[in-house]
Amino acid sequence: MAAFIFRTCARLVFLITAALLISLAVKNRQMVSFYFNPLNLTENGPALEVPLFLLLVGAVMLGVLLGIFSLGLDRFLRRRSAGGSNGAPVASAVPSSDLPERDGVLKKTPDTKS
Repeated sequence: MAAFIFRTCARLVFLITAALLISLAVKNRQMVSFYFNPLNLTENGPALEVPLFLLLVGAVMLGVLLGIFSLGLDRFLRRRSAGGSNGAPVASAVPSSDLPERDGVLKKTPDTKS
């Protein structure tokens, strides 16, 4: 049941995203000049004439790719700093417990009332 819900939600997100991208492409089809050096304000430098929606979709895709790369790099560095444990926890020979020691509980304390 959970897999069905996940697939349905994924398809719904895909359809909404596709509808938004199609409307973006239809409304922003005018040609714009993409300058490679935005700091050069006085001269006309080399430019690329492309439709605006291609620049917007390209910027989103670049952001997604940079995010994937940064997450992969972070995962790689965390595994490397773990000392080759491959992400698996190391089993200890002594089990840990928050319970008090048994012999301390069973010891007889001297009676101080007499």
